Parts: sequence; C-alpha cells; structure tokens
Amino acid sequence: MNTTTLSQLDFALRAGLVTLMLFVAPLVLREHARSMAARLAAALAVGVAAYAVQSAPGFLAWPPGWRAPFAILSTGNAV
Repeated sequence: MNTTTLSQLDFALRAGLVTLMLFVAPLVLREHARSMAARLAAALAVGVAAYAVQSAPGFLAWPPGWRAPFAILSTGNAV
C-alpha cells in the first residue's frame, strides 16, 4: 500500500465514523430523552466525532476559529 491509498482509507474511515456518531447521537436522544445515560451517550458520540475530525492529518492548517469548537468538544471525552 502506498501513502495515497492509506490517506484515502484514513479519510474514508474517519468520515464514516463521524457520520455514524452524528447519526447515533440524535437517535439516542429521540428514543430516550429523559434518561441521563442517553444524554451522556449522545454527548460522548458528539465528542468522538469531534475527536475524529481534530486528530485528522491537516487539521492544524485550519484557522483557529474553526479548530476551537472541535478542541472543546473532543477534550471532554476520555481518550
């Protein structure tokens, strides 16, 4: 495997993870809105999605105003 293939695979897996987490979070809240565990699970899912974006190669090239929300969301999760 060359570097280009690995970069494309990395991007595809990160995009899939972010999509899945951003799909799961509202579904959990919709089905179990009054449960504290469901709210924490939704927050964790959003944090995992933010971490996947923040740890991507090239993320530091983004302007600081765009990086800050991802850093705030992802640091709330235990890694």
